Amino acid sequence: MSQEKVTIRRASEGDLETILTFNQALFESNGEFDRELDFSFPQSPLGREYFRSRIRADDSIALIATTEEGTIGYLVGGEVVGESYRQVATLGEVENMLVSSRVQNSGVGSKLMAEFLTWCKQRGLKRAKVSAYSENIDAVRFYERRGFRKLSVTLEMEL
Repeated sequence: MSQEKVTIRRASEGDLETILTFNQALFESNGEFDRELDFSFPQSPLGREYFRSRIRADDSIALIATTEEGTIGYLVGGEVVGESYRQVATLGEVENMLVSSRVQNSGVGSKLMAEFLTWCKQRGLKRAKVSAYSENIDAVRFYERRGFRKLSVTLEMEL
């Protein structure tokens, strides 16, 4: 991987199936952290429309990381309205991201994140956020190394 040139580009509708495949892998890898995940979501009509709209909409961005061998990662995010009780009107949110396991720790995730943050700044956004499962230590560390800090914790329980 170190010799391959990585290209980060905006996704097009022709990339929808690739994004859905990567998102399916993301769901499966997160299954150990969340037993309530609906593994059929990525390929469902609702899931397909969600990603199609993220590719098309002006207030969102879908990125693809490629090499000569093909797609090795993706990131989907967008501009979201901040909570009404905070002084942040809008911010950028990384909604989902996955880098192929064969190239993790090679800088691909950092490149995807840098492109997303550049997009946020170009839109005049002053803050960005991302959610990760608290038990997914690798993901939490990845985001913290890129400047994100823990702000809140969501707790759930079964009834």
